Amino acid sequence: MSENRTLTVGARTRITGRIRLAAFVVVGALAFGPASSADASGVTVTDLDSGATATNLAQSLAGGGVTISNVTYTGSNRAAGSFTGGTGNVGFASGVALASGKVQTKVGDGDCEFGVEGPNSCNEDDSATLGGSNSNSLGTAGDAALDALVTPNTTEDAAVLEFDFTPTSGTVDFSYVFSSEEYNDFANSEFNDVFAFFVNGTNCALVPGTSDPVSINTINNGNPDGDTTPHNAHLYRDNVRPTPGSIDSQMDGLTTVLNCHANVTAGATNHIKLAIADASDSSLDSAVFIHAGSFVSGHALTVAKNGTGTGTVTSSPAGIDCGATCTHTFTAGTMVTLTPTANTGSVFAGWSGACSGTG
Repeated sequence: MSENRTLTVGARTRITGRIRLAAFVVVGALAFGPASSADASGVTVTDLDSGATATNLAQSLAGGGVTISNVTYTGSNRAAGSFTGGTGNVGFASGVALASGKVQTKVGDGDCEFGVEGPNSCNEDDSATLGGSNSNSLGTAGDAALDALVTPNTTEDAAVLEFDFTPTSGTVDFSYVFSSEEYNDFANSEFNDVFAFFVNGTNCALVPGTSDPVSINTINNGNPDGDTTPHNAHLYRDNVRPTPGSIDSQMDGLTTVLNCHANVTAGATNHIKLAIADASDSSLDSAVFIHAGSFVSGHALTVAKNGTGTGTVTSSPAGIDCGATCTHTFTAGTMVTLTPTANTGSVFAGWSGACSGTG
């Protein structure tokens, strides 16, 4: 006997269900949306001079429902790379780092000319061991699209990763964290580095629930030496106050994990441009971290099997046939019915976990 389980694919839901076929256990997991932040832990970064490639960076972002092509990168090879070990400080384990300075610290780098890795030894607190700020001037050009966001100022030291993608549904989402050395002493001022995620020309890096672009001025806990007004402080993590280096990162401030959501054309070629740059001058660095595998169209439903029994799980609408195909990406709002079928010698016993019950 089989029992069906119907799930609704929502915009920000995490569902874990279990189907028991005698000793055969199937775990169905629907997981998407921003990852949560955790306690301090250091990252390891590999920049484009140390083995990473622009194509690998772009492909590492792809999750379900997207196909990536025509990857290009513009900027210093030291301003882009892959990272691991970010669960504790970034908020997700791995991904891509783009910066207006260096992303990776190497032998020979001077004091306070570091990458994004911790500890935060260069900050505005009097206790800083090496200096008051981390800053790298890379001598590379700015970006015209970012110039338009900071006019009449201009940009320099831009790092720009672009690629085409073909999505299976009419939306895309991905998770990211913005960080900067301009926190906190240049918050609420005219000195703001700039970044944007242009999906078909429209910036989707917005403060949640607003049309405001994410920046040092729109997410902060105020400026202790200037305008002390906080802006969306619930989205901000301070790495200087009250304890410098409480997050194991060189960056003086980081956002929580944020989500980019954009409307796109399903089944056609779309374009994304991920860009960050210094604005007004090349002093102080900013970086953005993008979650590996989080660039998805629709939402991925995964079924995993273990145990000694045997059987299959299929879905309606079609997509899951596990068996062989245990992951499929469905459009948000889709009603998905999972049907377990036990092979001879195995018996369906029920559901457990979040999808509990026998109905």
